[in-house]
Amino acid sequence: MRGEVQLLSACLAGAMADTAGMIAAARSAVAAFGDDYTANSHQLAPVVVARGLLWEGRTEEAAAELARLRVGDMPNDMIREVSFRAVRAGAAARQGHMHEAAADLEGARRFLESRGATTTALSHLTLVVAQAGVLLEQGELAQARDLLLRAEAVASGRASTGGLTHARLQRCAVDVRAGQIDSAFDILHRTRAQLRAVNPESGLWPEVNRAHARTLLVAGDAESAEAVIRQLPPSADRTLLAAWSFLERRPTQVARALGALSTGQPRSALERRILDDLPRTVRNHRPRFRVHLPQ
Repeated sequence: MRGEVQLLSACLAGAMADTAGMIAAARSAVAAFGDDYTANSHQLAPVVVARGLLWEGRTEEAAAELARLRVGDMPNDMIREVSFRAVRAGAAARQGHMHEAAADLEGARRFLESRGATTTALSHLTLVVAQAGVLLEQGELAQARDLLLRAEAVASGRASTGGLTHARLQRCAVDVRAGQIDSAFDILHRTRAQLRAVNPESGLWPEVNRAHARTLLVAGDAESAEAVIRQLPPSADRTLLAAWSFLERRPTQVARALGALSTGQPRSALERRILDDLPRTVRNHRPRFRVHLPQ
């Protein structure tokens, strides 16, 4: 019974954007259940741990959490084929493993289709956001935005601030890619206002700040972006954003910022190669040079 209570606490914490509480309670549930995958809650608890890590932007940790699971031992096919695949696809997309993400999403889609189910439930929000992430990389921006607006409506209707923030930040990335910077800033403004009202200590703030810094950089406001970047915890993303912010005002510092960066993620490796080459481009072109890296 203790495990079920802890899992319920984790889900409620996620709705309140308390990702630290979400992860801690879900881990307590996993510890209470042990290796027994008999009940649905036993199977779902470790997936909720990974979902919380993904929401916080701790992508590699989320992927590692999922890799430890004995997926074949999960008797609940909805958890195995949809909930698990959704978080794994979201982590893969964030890391730049688009083929793996697309394969998981297609598997989940086929399963849901075979059951006559839709992705309109709050429990499918992570799946929809991952789908939008892949569509973003494919350039299908209108379709991605439509999916995310529907997901936001579901999360808002269920009073899930955590889910709503996760979806909104993905839509911010879509709008930035589409060049709709004013819309992206509006999304960030509303997201910040809601997080301040619901949970000022939310673990989602670093993800909000990361999205804000990228949007400022694309808008050409490197000075404001640097102030936001300084609020981010140490990570490959922070290093890349800092290097990006140096391009116009301190191009010679780009190589120094990238020097200590070590990551096996395809997306981060690509961004590093782009940024490594850009100082020369900045020197050889007009003073105001704007670069759009992958979101």
